[in-house]
Amino acid sequence: MRKFSERVGLVSNAEIIQRSSMNNELRNSLWNVIYLYFITNGGDYRSAYKDKQYNDFFVSYYVDFLKQPIDTLSDYSFQEVSKYRDNFFRCAWFEVYENLEFLYSWCVERTSYGEDLKYNFNLVLEKESSAYRFVGDILSEIISEEEINEVEKALSKENKYSSIKEHLSQALILMSDRKSPDYRNSGKESISSIEALVKVVTGKSGTLGQLIKELEREKMIPPTLKTVYSTLYGYTCEEDGIRHALNEVSKFEYPEARYMLIVCSAFVNYVIEVYEQKSLEVASS
Repeated sequence: MRKFSERVGLVSNAEIIQRSSMNNELRNSLWNVIYLYFITNGGDYRSAYKDKQYNDFFVSYYVDFLKQPIDTLSDYSFQEVSKYRDNFFRCAWFEVYENLEFLYSWCVERTSYGEDLKYNFNLVLEKESSAYRFVGDILSEIISEEEINEVEKALSKENKYSSIKEHLSQALILMSDRKSPDYRNSGKESISSIEALVKVVTGKSGTLGQLIKELEREKMIPPTLKTVYSTLYGYTCEEDGIRHALNEVSKFEYPEARYMLIVCSAFVNYVIEVYEQKSLEVASS
C-alpha cells in the first residue's frame, strides 16, 4: 500500500517514481535482500561453507566487475563482506543497480537461490517505486507487470527461436544501459526480432515488408494485424524512424524504444503460439 502522503498527493509523482536517483529507503531495502538471500542465506556467514562461497564470489567480483588487482583481496571473507557493504552504501545510484545485476547473474550460475534473489529484488523495486525491474537478467526501465511478462516470455524462447531471443536480449540491453543508452539501435534489434521470426515460421527469406504478407497468406495473422506491423516496419524506414543515416539527428528516444521492445515481444509470442498450434494440427491430421 502506498503511504498516506502519496495517496493524498502531498508527494509528487516525480518524487515517488525513482528513475535517476535512489532514496535511502530503496537502497536500504535492496541491501536487506542481499543480506538475507546472499550473505546469511544458508547459515552463519562466518561458516566454512560461506567462506568458500564468499571467496568464489569476491574473486569474480574483483576480476569481472571491479577490474581491480586480485591480490588486494582481504585474507578474511567477512572483511570483504564489510567492504562490499560500505561500497554499496557509498556508490552512485546506477552503480547499485550494476551491483545487483552482477550479483544476480553470479548467483544464478553458482547457487540455487538466484531466482529467489531476483524475485525479492523486484518486490522491493516495486514497493519502493523504482522505475526499474529485472527483466530476464537485465534491470530495465519497464514498470508494468504485464509488459515485463510479455518481454520475459519472448526472451524464454530457445532452440530454433534462439536468433529471435538474441535480438530481443540485445534490444533490452541497449535500451537499459543507464550510462549510455542506445535507443536507436535498441529499436533496430526489436524490429530485427520480427524479421528473424517470420523467416523461421515461413521458411523464406526477404524483408519484413515482404515476409509479413506471407504470414497473412498462411493465415498466421489477420489482415488488420498485418497492416499494423507493415506500418510499424514502414515507420522504422522513415526519416524520423531508426534506419536513417547516422549523421542525421534521431527522434527515436526511450518511449519509442520501449514501445518497440514491448510490441515486438508481444508479436513474437502471438505468432509463435499460432504457428506451433498450426504445426500440431498438421501433425495430427
